[in-house]
Amino acid sequence: MKSEIFSVTLPDGSVFTMPDPRWQKALELKNPEGWKTPSFEEEFRQAVAKYWEERKEPTKFQFDEPWQEEYETQAALAEKVMYQYIRAALFAVAFKEMGVETQVIALSDGSARNLSQELEEEALE
Repeated sequence: MKSEIFSVTLPDGSVFTMPDPRWQKALELKNPEGWKTPSFEEEFRQAVAKYWEERKEPTKFQFDEPWQEEYETQAALAEKVMYQYIRAALFAVAFKEMGVETQVIALSDGSARNLSQELEEEALE
């Protein structure tokens, strides 16, 4: 069964679609059911619009910085926003695909998740 792919129309009319199957897998790992909800879409739209208006982009260090490049559409900026959101999960997916035995731990909202272990458990189901 083919999984759904996250795609969203942004306020400027451009469309962001996950650029790679690994990104989709990482999103599903990061937010297993929530990514399918209208509220997730709306929160993502609002986050992209905020970065667009402020001409900033997210970084891995939990702060924003001015654009490092000019984005022609909000969809182009949305790729950077999504990458930062799924970054740890994307590492877990990539390491698993490469056969690297390591543990990727994601820290958020005061809790820790072993994303590598979750991928392994998912593979056993």
